[in-house]
Amino acid sequence: MIYLAKRITDEQIEQINKAYLECGTYSGAAKIVGVSPSTVKKYIIPGYSEEPIIIVNKEKITPKKVEDIKKFTTAAEVYEATMITNEEEDDLKLFWREYR
Repeated sequence: MIYLAKRITDEQIEQINKAYLECGTYSGAAKIVGVSPSTVKKYIIPGYSEEPIIIVNKEKITPKKVEDIKKFTTAAEVYEATMITNEEEDDLKLFWREYR
């Protein structure tokens, strides 16, 4: 008799990660979800959190015309153009936390 492995659904992956977050062990999460510990290990998402994802800004961005883009002539101008505000830095931190 040939046994074929069952496919793991996205819902099961979420259940696996929630169970692992709750108990902290592969075998404990496996018992809760009803899969093997090796399956749990395979589908653990590093940095998984049950916190909802927050979409900060969903405005439409229109590209600039090439003629309107400022041409930099000194390193100081490039440096100044790449500086970010504290608000932008906070947005980046939130993005990286969501991305992980």
